[in-house]
Amino acid sequence: MYTAQPKQVLFHNAEAGEVLYGGAAGGGKAVTNKTLIVTPFGLRPVSSLKVGDTVTSGDGTPTKVIGVYPQGVREVFEITFQDGAKIKVDGEHLWNYSIARKGKWRKSGLEWKVGTTNQLIELIKTNKVLIPLTKPVKFTRSYRHDYRKIHPYVLGVLLGDGHLSNDIVSFTSVDEEIIEKVFENTNGKWSKSGISYNAIGSLRKELIHILSKLNLYGCKSNSKFIPEQYKYWTVENRFELLRGLMDTDGTVNDGKASFTSVSEKLVKDVQWLVRSLGGRATITSRIPKNSKTGKTGQRAYRLYIRMPDNKDIFYLSRKKNIASKYKKTLKRAILSIKPAGKEECTCIRVDHPSSLFVATHDFIVTHNTFAIIWDAVEFCLSYKNVRAAIFRRTFPELEKS
Repeated sequence: MYTAQPKQVLFHNAEAGEVLYGGAAGGGKAVTNKTLIVTPFGLRPVSSLKVGDTVTSGDGTPTKVIGVYPQGVREVFEITFQDGAKIKVDGEHLWNYSIARKGKWRKSGLEWKVGTTNQLIELIKTNKVLIPLTKPVKFTRSYRHDYRKIHPYVLGVLLGDGHLSNDIVSFTSVDEEIIEKVFENTNGKWSKSGISYNAIGSLRKELIHILSKLNLYGCKSNSKFIPEQYKYWTVENRFELLRGLMDTDGTVNDGKASFTSVSEKLVKDVQWLVRSLGGRATITSRIPKNSKTGKTGQRAYRLYIRMPDNKDIFYLSRKKNIASKYKKTLKRAILSIKPAGKEECTCIRVDHPSSLFVATHDFIVTHNTFAIIWDAVEFCLSYKNVRAAIFRRTFPELEKS
């Protein structure tokens, strides 16, 4: 169900036998033209979309665009969520939302509604407003030169505890499970030196070649990152990459997971990875200081991760066994909604039962346009023997007339 706006209330309460309801098709309910929309092939500005294009729905699957409605310049608001995610939308943009319940009422589950940004502005004054998270997003992006030759788990280990320079490719570990999984998924030999394992022979040459093509070879701990080709791989391969990262540089405390690195880019990439797989991830940072000498180290970045089941992001038994499953529906809370000036905007409509699509690098689940024409449809459906002819034009058509 949706919450009617003032003019829509007048329509519903009208006693007249016939009501003329004006307005352009797809009116309002827009995101800024610069907003990136998640598609199976990557991210695209909403202003570049056309009817028939494919985008990603809230359940992570592909869906078709069945309407694109340029809105011109509109007043917009920036919505910031508790995990740092942000998006700019207009006041009439629609959201699938719920109000956080307290105490015993939380056990009865969430009641999801559809409301506008303007309505949420009022609601967050006295409530904790939540929106759903996407399910794991399915990417089908292909590359002319595909360099995804290293198993994703192995790449995760090399990014976490690997040395990738000075004619060396090696990783450090004392966990037999990690060592065996790396050995099983590399076609070649490793030599042991203490707790380090160095690729030798043809394996070393092959790894250096592929890592160089991915622009990773030569990266130090503070400059590592996840190559784009690995970010847009299949759901299972992205989980494998995340497991390699978490088995090495991830921790579990009281069932809760986190990832730490001195590379800001790598931590942001892992955040992107987690969000693309249906999780929630928040970044913090600090500069470590020796309490005795007063010397400071490199700034360290920590990513706090919550998945529907944190066990899914570990392969290593000693971590997986103490990771916890989230007992409730995983959600994203709104922190603030603030005016953000005026910008060119566009709204779209998707061919999916939920009417939801995914936007921005933060994988924000939002609602498509819900044209006021539906009011007329509901009116007709509520009475027998009622016939109606509805004629509407888009904003560009109205501007030309």
